[in-house]
Amino acid sequence: MKIKRAIRKDLDKIFYIIQSANRKLLRNGKEHWKGFYTKEKISKNILMEKVFLVYENKKPIGTFTLSENEPELYKEKFVTFSRKSKQKTIYLSALAVLPIEQQKGYGKRIMNLIEIKSKREKFSSIVFDVVSDYPELNKFYKKLNYKIIGKIKGKLREGNIYSKTL
Repeated sequence: MKIKRAIRKDLDKIFYIIQSANRKLLRNGKEHWKGFYTKEKISKNILMEKVFLVYENKKPIGTFTLSENEPELYKEKFVTFSRKSKQKTIYLSALAVLPIEQQKGYGKRIMNLIEIKSKREKFSSIVFDVVSDYPELNKFYKKLNYKIIGKIKGKLREGNIYSKTL
């Protein structure tokens, strides 16, 4: 498995991976990504060098976004979480693996590589959110020793904010 920073010409590959994962989520009644990750939003993040592509045997199978900036969502009134002010934090979002490649251990391997990369870049913690009504995904992150440090209680969705000290 290889991870590369995405460039502009990767937009269609990334959008395809995210849309494929989104279609699976929708089939399972999960609408939290519906209309959220647009080509425009992904393109903007690519230009800001925040998006990564995951390859297996030279085939793109996954993607994720990393940012040093706290998501705007976390500043809303309906979000509560404990920030560790002195920690250098990296924020993870838009982690997606092609549905045909899911359940093969890629998620765990990707998270491990994100942790290694983040440590190397002197980050102290990783923070991200997961919808509350996706028990399998919440269980997955707990198995990787991520801890719930906050809650999202919005009109459109509820979620858990996870963190791990590196």
